[in-house]
Amino acid sequence: YSVTVFSSNLMAIVVLTIACALPAPVLAEKLSNDLPDLTSNESIPKQQQNKAGKTKRENQVLALIRLSENDTRRPIIGIAGEGKPDPVIILYGIVDIGYAHLKNTKPSVTGSDFPLIGKSDDLPWLFSNGGAGLINGGMQDSRWGIRSYVNLGNQRKAFITLESGMKFSTSSLNDAYKGETNGGNSSSNGKLFGRQAFIGLSDPKMGSMSFGRQYNLIYDVLTAYDPVFKSDLFSPLGMSGTMGGGGGNSENLRLDNSVKYQVKSGNFNFGALYKFGGSSFEDPTTGYVFNAGYTEGNFGVQVVYEAFDDTLKAAATSTPSLTIYDSTARMITGKYQINALTLKAGFEHYVAKSTSSAASGSASQIISYASTNINSVLNATAVGIEQPTNIAFAGGDYNVTQKFNLAFGFYNIHQHAYAAGKEKDGSSTSSGSAGTITWETLIADYKINKYFDMYAGVSYIQLKGARYTLVSTKDLHNIVSAVGLRLKF
Repeated sequence: YSVTVFSSNLMAIVVLTIACALPAPVLAEKLSNDLPDLTSNESIPKQQQNKAGKTKRENQVLALIRLSENDTRRPIIGIAGEGKPDPVIILYGIVDIGYAHLKNTKPSVTGSDFPLIGKSDDLPWLFSNGGAGLINGGMQDSRWGIRSYVNLGNQRKAFITLESGMKFSTSSLNDAYKGETNGGNSSSNGKLFGRQAFIGLSDPKMGSMSFGRQYNLIYDVLTAYDPVFKSDLFSPLGMSGTMGGGGGNSENLRLDNSVKYQVKSGNFNFGALYKFGGSSFEDPTTGYVFNAGYTEGNFGVQVVYEAFDDTLKAAATSTPSLTIYDSTARMITGKYQINALTLKAGFEHYVAKSTSSAASGSASQIISYASTNINSVLNATAVGIEQPTNIAFAGGDYNVTQKFNLAFGFYNIHQHAYAAGKEKDGSSTSSGSAGTITWETLIADYKINKYFDMYAGVSYIQLKGARYTLVSTKDLHNIVSAVGLRLKF
């Protein structure tokens, strides 16, 4: 147990460890965003009310959190004083580590730096060379974070989230770009709170508005609508930020300098995000995303549209380079639950095209990319012509028992051919051939309780079309298999 005492007269949090024979779990109610309201006496057990009542100190509330296999609430540090806007602080995280095996090696890709597999933060060694070993994040990327809110009255809140991705096996920050020996494109870029960092306000009727580094709305939707739960290893939507949230560019999965608004009205939900471009070419990307959806009972549908200008993408080449281009993306997803079976499907289309502004030019103007000072190392250019990609997916999951779940998914990724074009500086761009990837996945997940589970999965990946230069004839497919453990706290 952790006991945390907050008082209007106390300037620090005192955390004590006490014996396991203390009272049972508390905090019966869970509010939005997993941030429980601890200012009501109704959420405090009688034993604790008696303790506080003996001294009649109305401004101090004592609460205990029990982490047992029967406790279904998120651990909490911090208790708000009654009638006071003292903050509630929640510490949370995920540790996911597994053992994976890859049969056959990744083929090289021509005409594009399209991330087939291997761009996920801790997997390049596995998918560049084949073999087996420990991985970080088979189902979910390991992370830790802090959430906090302050009651403003009338169910209004001010809130903040800080979330950091980590490589648990090496105790280092996620940094996919540095993890790639030949360059990489990812929004995991070595920042302390690189996953999320935002502050906002919420109102039960008006919705919420937040400011900072935040997820793209495509990512938010796919988290709930990917057939295999957006697994970082077994789903292309989880492994690739380009497909799984960035709308054609992994860097746009998480957006710095953004304003995000979300609201629900009855069965309808609406979201909008705007990203402000930075200065001195550090972060020139500007753009917007819209999301609308409808959910009723067992049925749900969501649509998303986005458009970005001056997007930066790193190419996976022996001499790293940056490409600056404009992009658009649109997606529709749906799901339907039939007893223990939930079916999900969706379609995503995105296009990279020539930038419409003067952002292209010398990379010496760009101060940093992915926490790396690039100076004149990288070369920024503009894409000459449109490069479209379609992604269709379907599948779902079935609860065999309350603790055992089977998830299955089928993904079809098709990149269209495109002709050679011209850069803004007059130089020629190469053409790209068409190619198709089919990705089939099966995952078995056994949940000991809400906080701890064990999983095993396998993905069968086929590559077709002239787009792929095969290392050898056997490299027409990859088979990825893994087992792992995941602990949520």
